[in-house]
Amino acid sequence: MMKEIFFKNNSANRKSLGSSTEVVPTETTVSEFLEVKGKVLKEYTLKDVDPILSLVNVTVVSSGGKGYYLISEPSMSPDDVKVVGTIVDYVYSSMPTIEEDRGTFFSQKRKIMDYVKEVEEEMELVDNSLDVSKVTYFVLREMSYSGISPMIFDPLVEEIEVTSSEKPVTVVHRDFTEFFRLETNVRFSSERDLMRFVEKISDFGGRDVSIANPMQDFILKEGHRVAVTYGNEVSLPGTTLDIRKHPEEPFTIVDLLRFGTITIPEAVYMWIIAEARKFMLIVGPTGSGKTTLLNSVLMLLNPNAKFLTIEDTPELKLSNEVWVRLFTRTLNFDTGKEIDMADLVKLSLRYRPDYIIVGEIRGSEMEYLVQAVSTGHGGLTTFHGGNVEDVKTRIVSLLSDTVSKEFKNLLSSVVVIKNTTDYLSKKQVRKVTGIWESVGEGFEQIMSYESGGVSLSPQLKDAMNLMGWDENILWKEVKRRGELLSFMVKRNMSSYHEISSTLSEFYLYPEAMERRMEA
Repeated sequence: MMKEIFFKNNSANRKSLGSSTEVVPTETTVSEFLEVKGKVLKEYTLKDVDPILSLVNVTVVSSGGKGYYLISEPSMSPDDVKVVGTIVDYVYSSMPTIEEDRGTFFSQKRKIMDYVKEVEEEMELVDNSLDVSKVTYFVLREMSYSGISPMIFDPLVEEIEVTSSEKPVTVVHRDFTEFFRLETNVRFSSERDLMRFVEKISDFGGRDVSIANPMQDFILKEGHRVAVTYGNEVSLPGTTLDIRKHPEEPFTIVDLLRFGTITIPEAVYMWIIAEARKFMLIVGPTGSGKTTLLNSVLMLLNPNAKFLTIEDTPELKLSNEVWVRLFTRTLNFDTGKEIDMADLVKLSLRYRPDYIIVGEIRGSEMEYLVQAVSTGHGGLTTFHGGNVEDVKTRIVSLLSDTVSKEFKNLLSSVVVIKNTTDYLSKKQVRKVTGIWESVGEGFEQIMSYESGGVSLSPQLKDAMNLMGWDENILWKEVKRRGELLSFMVKRNMSSYHEISSTLSEFYLYPEAMERRMEA
């Protein structure tokens, strides 16, 4: 069987650090696991994140119908462990700049490497020739996220889950979605160590978790969303942890077209409806890519427009120059007032934005968003649901009769995105399965993933009229925008800057953009 990485964290916060800090060495030999007939699917290091992470090797293995994510780290001698513990103690007691800059651990690498050499001399370990890079890695590892640090820093890992100290940590890997989750060779030594780690990571997110407050939902400095439960107050058999990682560079519309998440006709339809400032809703279950789709559509809109986004946790990333970014605040000991999404939607009207975007609608804020959209502001948001019927039955039930009628009149389109399974590869694929338009008391599907093109639907016709177009201009725009999307996919544009500059040229210098596409 494979070796498992057990790790302890006796440093929930700075106060609990000191001589009791313990760093447990870890090492994994994948060959031992392969003895039970495993097959290597992928092997890589994390050196592209930072050169110091070239010491970490990741191997994805398939065995017995299950997938495994195996981490190999350098072995640690007793002297190594002693030095790492000494430096971690010093960092938290004497180098506050590192603690204050938790989200950029690697920026402190040079300071730590210099200090490793000093400690080596003071502890009279010169003859043993400490590996400075290795010790520095383990210091950074303990300063950040201990044994799960490689998963945090691995850009291919989308989610990290801990359901019990008695079970291995699992991850969702972008390249191996056919397994749903990969079991890792990392686990917590005990329930107490898991509780301490949850205390530490909650502290990183500016939250306090305890027996009195056993649930927390927060965002880390890197943008990752974290949900935790503490002890067995609300979860059995004990503490749990889920980290949904936020990519440093969110997927663009080009990425989604390449992945097959959305088709060009669907993207063109959403683009025109959004630009006409009609009220559009993106619906899907958890993890289906609602926010990613919303973000990619917003990037298509005129970069000179004024955007105002409202979120529980800041996830949207726009390239617009005029972007007001608001997010909620929960009540805690440091703040005197809780600010919810309804408060922010009311405030948003004071900014006179062209578009009001709410990251996700859950309750009463829908009423204020409806009122905001009714004043002529474009409105886009997401809603947790499985189909269009959820919109009718669940959202309408949140609203008063008067606002409910207004909501039905204002809502133009519902875009449904789901996790689907590819029949041949068995991989999980996020896909826009259909687009529905609001018609009377119900909805009518006007596009599906298999649709051949854009048709003149009632809401598209209304969008045409709102923008002062006739049918000739509408079809010209449909063709032009489809060609631009195809052009960007063929050029494999991936950076925000490149896509943003291309769209700016599309809006401001259309003739020049057409010549560029023809070249």
